[in-house]
Amino acid sequence: MEAAKITPMMQQYLRVKERYRDAILFFRLGDFYEMFFEDALTASRILDIALTSRNRNEASAVPLCGVPYHAAEPYIRKLLEAGHKIAICEQVEDPKLARGVVQREVVRVITPGTVTEADALDARGNNFLAAVSGGANGFGLALADITTGEFRATSVAEEQSLFDELERVRPSEVLVAANERAMRARMEKRFPRIHLTEVAEALFSEAPPAPSAGAARLRRESAADRAALAILNYLEENAPESVRVLREVERYQASNYLVLDEVTRVNLELVANLAGERKGSLLAVLDRTVTPMGARRLKHWILYPLLDCGRIRERQRGVQHLLDSYPLRENLRAALRNVQDLERLAGRAVTGTATPKDLVAIKLSLEGVAEVKACLVAAGGEILPNAIGELSELPEVVALIAKGIVDDPPFVLKDGGYIRPGFDPELDRLRAARADAKDWIARFEAAERRRTGIQSLKVRYNRVFGYAIEVTKANLKAVPPDYIRKQTLVNGERYITPELKEYEAQVLNSQTLIEKSESALLAKIREDVAARYDALKRTSVALAALDALLSLAETAASEHFVRPQVHDGLDIRINEGRHPVVEAAVGRGAFVANDCFIDPESDQILLLTGPNMAGKSTYMRQVALIVILAQMGSFVPAASASVGVA
Repeated sequence: MEAAKITPMMQQYLRVKERYRDAILFFRLGDFYEMFFEDALTASRILDIALTSRNRNEASAVPLCGVPYHAAEPYIRKLLEAGHKIAICEQVEDPKLARGVVQREVVRVITPGTVTEADALDARGNNFLAAVSGGANGFGLALADITTGEFRATSVAEEQSLFDELERVRPSEVLVAANERAMRARMEKRFPRIHLTEVAEALFSEAPPAPSAGAARLRRESAADRAALAILNYLEENAPESVRVLREVERYQASNYLVLDEVTRVNLELVANLAGERKGSLLAVLDRTVTPMGARRLKHWILYPLLDCGRIRERQRGVQHLLDSYPLRENLRAALRNVQDLERLAGRAVTGTATPKDLVAIKLSLEGVAEVKACLVAAGGEILPNAIGELSELPEVVALIAKGIVDDPPFVLKDGGYIRPGFDPELDRLRAARADAKDWIARFEAAERRRTGIQSLKVRYNRVFGYAIEVTKANLKAVPPDYIRKQTLVNGERYITPELKEYEAQVLNSQTLIEKSESALLAKIREDVAARYDALKRTSVALAALDALLSLAETAASEHFVRPQVHDGLDIRINEGRHPVVEAAVGRGAFVANDCFIDPESDQILLLTGPNMAGKSTYMRQVALIVILAQMGSFVPAASASVGVA
């Protein structure tokens, strides 16, 4: 495009795009996000939307496509799934007050690991952003889910162990330093579906701009801490508000859990079958959770079985207590059905993206928490001894949202009407003035009909032309001289009068003031809810654990699982064991139960014989699954079982 022909708006676009070359720029123009040049060509192909052009009749035509700004989430999700980065460029000043080109700025950069929109997330799974760092003594791996606040880091000695851990958590995006080209090449080959993002090496060593998530305690000589620094710095650059959601980094060792390499996890079909689907997996058999938080926690328990007999028995006691009381299980499930994804809802309040519907969901969830807590108190606190203290009903938050937000707010903020009448006197005054406008227009129309004698005269509102008096062609001779023609129609004319024009300005101004007032009040309510984030987070963690335990109890009751003995020895004794996934597929009674006895002193080896399809591999997988179930604190499919912790 020739410099002389570049409009001021396109000059602005090109300046912004220069800073975000690696992203598809969503450039806000009115009610649309527009994309230009290569971005438009890429987006139109992936999104299957029409490609048009600016200056289409000139040699310098610019490819162009766009999507509605209020319905952009599905399009953003599709571009992310295709491996692209999105930069959202918004209008940051009122177009009505702008002199020249409306000021625009990139307010957020969205990558696969920084998505927060509910529609773009798997409610029952985490969305991890990972960072990998190399070192003389091994590798560091950090993981963060900015929708739940989880933030943890680990060190491993070998690259294979690093890759196994990446396979276990399946992050959406992995940050790799620009100087680690060889590692990136190996990762691209191993993980073709994971989005790898090359970042500056400095992100792994510089202190983040704002101290957060325990950044001051991160040590640059630790590979794990360097990976955590990279995540904090990357988020500060691309989604700074999300850093407030992260907890202090939790250091963990994969060796503190049952070691399960990728081949084992795939062949045992722990969270997905061999085709990559949830159906036919151990998770599908066990998952009776009610909340998304509980579903995510249960999946984590399956992938990270415990090695500590004390922690295993603590979970078993919770499952046993729930199993022994059907009424308690039913009451808890009923209460939990009122709890939505409080973990992610609280995170959106902190980042300032919570909608009025999100806030109402927080209120309803906290009311459900009160019911859950009442059930636990009545049960004597034997399920999760610490849960009662962790659960906070936050009545002040419930009261604030109930007072400030209507029960059924609109999906689109622009529609307004989400702040409850009576919450703010000034907003009520503005709304009353707007309501009076309808009566004023009706009175004005009636008066003009009497004055002109034109009974078909109507006062209409058009978003482009504003208020106008419509007169049909048959009555044009009766139009008074003070009417000012505004627009010619097929069947008549549109007019205005000074009085109507003056009132139009008042009405439109009141609407603008209402929108600003509602937006400011919503932001204040968000801030007040966000101030209770720590309590909301602790509540979410306790609810997730309770829901996961309840799921294990429901499975034990319906599938006739028993409580195994776990010990620090090496022997495994299973009486009438069954393969949980196969049994779920063929039906109870159709699977032939069998025993297993392994002891290092007397029975070190079992020899399995038989033709193909006789069930040898099923038997081996069955024993492995029973061990995993036992070590995650679950009951097992057997008449009895004693399992030495593997």
